Amino acid sequence: MFSNSNIKYNINDKSLKNIANIYNIFYPKNVKEVQQLVRYAKKFQLGVRVLDSEHSPRNAIFSKDTTCLYLNLDGEFRKIHSIDENSHHDHAIVSVGSGCNLGVNPKDKRSTRDN
Repeated sequence: MFSNSNIKYNINDKSLKNIANIYNIFYPKNVKEVQQLVRYAKKFQLGVRVLDSEHSPRNAIFSKDTTCLYLNLDGEFRKIHSIDENSHHDHAIVSVGSGCNLGVNPKDKRSTRDN
């Protein structure tokens, strides 16, 4: 699991208490929570970094700059919205949320076959 223990903002701020937070990484489950985190970051002049399934090198996501909020998209962002395989004979068109994985992410305990 990811961890960033050198943060320079109040991780326990009341305005963020409704958003899941594990090891100083926020797990917003909908657009409203992402907007809430972005407003908080703007207010305190923080950057925002979105984590993925570790396709990027770790240092590309976790910089030494500790003035960032780290997000791992969850909830509605991990859902499969639609699969259209009827109108295409050799492929399907799939619409998924931006936090959806192509399989189970072994480093993310929240990752399942369904997301």
